[in-house]
Order: sequence, then structure tokens, then C-alpha cells
Amino acid sequence: MGDPYPGANALPAELRPPPWPEAPASSLLGGALSAWSRVCPRPLVLFFDEIDAVLGESLISVLPQLRAGFSERDAGGFPWSVELCGLRDVRDYKAMSGGDSTLVRWPYTPPGGSRRVQREALEIKTWRAGKADPLRQGLRQLDGYLDRFQLDTGTLALFDQRPDAPAIDERTEITAATSPVGRAITVLRG
Repeated sequence: MGDPYPGANALPAELRPPPWPEAPASSLLGGALSAWSRVCPRPLVLFFDEIDAVLGESLISVLPQLRAGFSERDAGGFPWSVELCGLRDVRDYKAMSGGDSTLVRWPYTPPGGSRRVQREALEIKTWRAGKADPLRQGLRQLDGYLDRFQLDTGTLALFDQRPDAPAIDERTEITAATSPVGRAITVLRG
């Protein structure tokens, strides 16, 4: 394996990652990022450029390790933020890793309360040239996800990519809609 941290020597010594830990491939990246986060004196923020060059089993291994490490973030045991940069749509990554593109989860602690995980259903649709407004299709699809996730409400984001679409500041809006089975849906248009 080549240098796992190319360019790390350009960092000040106290910010450099430790050697890669001994671990099986299924947890090697997560273990390395956790080890680096614990010794780095600053919050660690990483950009994985050209992540879409990682394919097959390797990609299926990387994404769950990043997802699993997220819960350790607040305790300083994982990078504060990880950006996946590439040409592929995020939903492609999720589909390849067996994840679901419509359920967003994040931990939070309400004032005076115990740690919880908030769950939100999100469907993203793109309105392309020559196609109908995807609102109705998105509402139907979101209803199915809400049934599966046992949620009462959801969010539908519609991105207008038509060449003749109004300027972004003219078309951006947040509205309410009712799904085919009667659920309250927040619709974001942009």
C-alpha cells in the first residue's frame, strides 16, 4: 500500500496522523481516523477528493466505517466533519453501500435532556428539461418512505435544472403540501 496520508509531512508535527493501526480491512479506515482524531489538538475536518474512484467492495467498506464513526464525533473519537467530493451523486454512494437515501439521522441533546437521535425523511427530485414537475411523483414516493420509516411528516426537495428555469432567487421557496395519503410535507424548491 502506498503512503496512506499523502501530504501529511506538510502539516505541523502536532497535526500529523499517527501510523495506521493494525486492524482488519473492514475497520481500518475508521480506526485510523479515530486514532488521528484522538491525538489531533484541533477538530479534524477531512475532504476525500475523488471518492468516486473507490468502487465495489472498497466503497462498501468505506461508507459504513464513516457512518459508524459519526457517533464517536462528540467524544473526540472521530473527525468533526468528512466531505466526500466527486462527480457521482450522493444517492449513488448510498445505494452502493446498502444505505437508504431518504432517512436522515443525527444525534442531539435537548437542553436538560438525554441524548436522542432525530429522524427525518427526505426525498430529492430534479426537474429536468422536457419533464413534468416532479412534485406529484415525489409526494407519492415520500409517502412510501414515511410508511417504511414509521414517520408522520417528511421533506421533499425539488431542484429545477431546466435551462429556462427562473433565477434561483426567484424560484426558491418553502411551502407546505399534503401527500396522497394526507401527510404534511414540507416542500423546498430551488
